[in-house]
Amino acid sequence: MKKFLYTFLAVFIINTGYSQMSFNRNIQKKSTFDFKTENPLIFNTNLSERKLLINSDGNDRTTARRRSNRGKAGASDGVFYVNIGLGYGLALGSQNISGFTDHTVDSISINTESQVDVSLGKGLCLNLGLGYMINTNLGFELGASYLMGNKTTATTVFPFGLNKTQTISSDYYASMFIINPTIVIASGMEGFNPYAKFGMIMGFASFYNEKTSTADTFAVFMKTKYDGGMAIGLNASLGCFFTVSDNIAIFAELNFLNMSYAPDKSEITEYSSQGIDKLSSLTVKQIQTNYYDTLLSTTIPDSEPNQALKQSYTFGSIGINIGMKIMF
Repeated sequence: MKKFLYTFLAVFIINTGYSQMSFNRNIQKKSTFDFKTENPLIFNTNLSERKLLINSDGNDRTTARRRSNRGKAGASDGVFYVNIGLGYGLALGSQNISGFTDHTVDSISINTESQVDVSLGKGLCLNLGLGYMINTNLGFELGASYLMGNKTTATTVFPFGLNKTQTISSDYYASMFIINPTIVIASGMEGFNPYAKFGMIMGFASFYNEKTSTADTFAVFMKTKYDGGMAIGLNASLGCFFTVSDNIAIFAELNFLNMSYAPDKSEITEYSSQGIDKLSSLTVKQIQTNYYDTLLSTTIPDSEPNQALKQSYTFGSIGINIGMKIMF
């Protein structure tokens, strides 16, 4: 009886242990199956989310770098830009023109005369520039400008008849289209970026002399245009950019221009007396003049343009230019 009882207990213990081992193995198999088979998207989803996070972080850093570079007011590597500006220039390097004076003669023949200096470069200027920054400190710019010059006036007053006077008013003013290639040297600072520009100027000018003579009720008007040829000069600017956004900055600069211009020809374009056109009454020789560096003594018929030596006129100026910079 005891042997039977001992044998039963041994079989029960062995069977219980075997059953527990089988149960544990099933749990392990079940757990593995759940992870790999029943819910396979759990692991894949985590990987996708990680990839999205990594890509998003990389894009954010790239965008931040771009914004940081553009925050240097266009001084970052490989940046194209366009400048749009408006400036005003004051006279620099004025000159005297023969006969262009303020002259007064009173009734007892006392003369008072003073020279009027002329600089045709003063006035309002519209500016446009296309540039490229090679790196944060060096770039190139091609500018184009249009000058709308101010008038410079000289007046002569002298007696005319009994208790009357004659007044002759003479005005000089100019317009010029300017091409300005420059080298840009920038500090590369963020937000506030000082810079300097140096280059040459090629100008294509027209300037005018208007004369109006009035005596009592009598009036004569004449307008002469000078043009032809090209002016060569030098230009320098000192300025700074102020960043407004990723692609836009505003700028202000001090601009120096040193240039003179000698026209090739002149022509009377308007001539009237008492409001009546009298231009047709003048000969070709009176209306037109060609200018040369060297003249040969010769007789010029009335049917051909007159000849004279070239004279240079200054277009020098110092002024302020402000505007907007758009970066690409």
